[in-house]
Amino acid sequence: MTEEALLSFQFTASDPESLDGITEDPPPSDEDPEIEFRYDMAGRGEMVRCVYCKHPNHFKGIVVKYMSGRRLVGRNCALNHHGVAFEKDLLDFEAAIERQSLIRRRRALMAARAHIHQHFTELKADPAVETHDRTMRRWRADFRDLALAMVNLARRDERLTISRKERDEAAEKLRKQRLGDRFDAERQRAKAAGETWQIYRTIEEDLGSLRGALFFTNGVPVATRLDEIHASVQQVLKTLAEEDLQSKQISTGFRKLSELRDALAFELDRLEALAEAFSADNLARIAKWTNELAAEEIRLAAVMANQKPGHITARFTTDGQSITDRAGLHTETISLTTVYRPAPRTLLTILKEALALDYEP
Repeated sequence: MTEEALLSFQFTASDPESLDGITEDPPPSDEDPEIEFRYDMAGRGEMVRCVYCKHPNHFKGIVVKYMSGRRLVGRNCALNHHGVAFEKDLLDFEAAIERQSLIRRRRALMAARAHIHQHFTELKADPAVETHDRTMRRWRADFRDLALAMVNLARRDERLTISRKERDEAAEKLRKQRLGDRFDAERQRAKAAGETWQIYRTIEEDLGSLRGALFFTNGVPVATRLDEIHASVQQVLKTLAEEDLQSKQISTGFRKLSELRDALAFELDRLEALAEAFSADNLARIAKWTNELAAEEIRLAAVMANQKPGHITARFTTDGQSITDRAGLHTETISLTTVYRPAPRTLLTILKEALALDYEP
C-alpha cells in the first residue's frame, strides 16, 4: 500500500459481532481465509464467541473472511487451526498496523518540526539557563572543597550527618569496677603500649537530606547540553523527513527521540534543582554540616593530645539564599537573590505528545 492508502485503511472492528455476514458455521476447508479485522474487547469487559471454541472466551481476536461469510476467531485459536502459512499472514497484518501507526506519528512529528525548533530556541534563551550555569561555575570555582564534598555526598545519596566522639564516662566507670585491683596496672600497660585508655562513644546527628542534588553532581553547563540535544533532535528529524523509510528506520528514529526527550527532561530537572539547592534552609544545613565536621575534627585532635581546643570560627555562613566562605584573606559569597524561575517544560510536553503511541482509533 501507499502511505495514503495505508493511513485510510481500517484494521480494527470496534464491535465485531455486529458485522454483516457473521456466521458460527465451521470454516469450510475448500475456501481460503482472509484476515479482515482485528478486535480487542478487553475494555468492554465482554468476551467474544470463538467459532472454534463455540463459546465466548476471547477478548482479543480476528475477523476471518471467507466466501461463505465472516468468522470470529481467537488469536491463538487462529494460529492453532490454520498453521504456519496463516501465521505469516497474521504477522504481516500486524506489521501493517504497526506501520500505519508509525506513519501517522511520523507525519504528526513532521508537522511539529518548526514548533519544536522554536521552543528549543526559546528554552536555550531562558534566563534560568544562564543563571544556573553562572551559579554552577562560581560554586565549583570559589567553593572548591565544599563543592567536592557535596558531589561525594549527593552521588552516594547520603544525608547530612555529623558524627561526634564523646568520652563515655559511664563505660569507663564500669571498666574500673570490673578491673578492680588490676585497674592501675592495666592503665600503665595501655599507656606504655601507646594505646588510648579513654573510652569514647559516637553520637550521630542527622541534619536531614541534601536537596537539589542534581545541581551539585553535574558540572556540565545546561546550555552546552541543550545545544547538543537540539542538534541531535534536528538530525533525527532530518532523517525521519526522508522518503520511503522502512518501518524499522522510523521506529529507530522514534527510539532516539525518546532518549533525547529523557535527556531534555534531565536538564530541566537540573534547572529546578538549583532553586532547591539554594533554598535558605538547605544552605543553612550545608553550612552547619561542614562547619561542625571541621570543628569536630579540631576538637577531637585536641582531646586526643590531651589539650584544650582553641577558638573555632565558623568558616561558612548563610543569609537567606546566600552562602559565604570566610576562609582566606577575602570572603566569597554566592547568592540566588534574584527571583529565580526554572524554565517551563513546554518543549518536553510537545515532544511527549509528538512521540506518543497512536494506533488506529
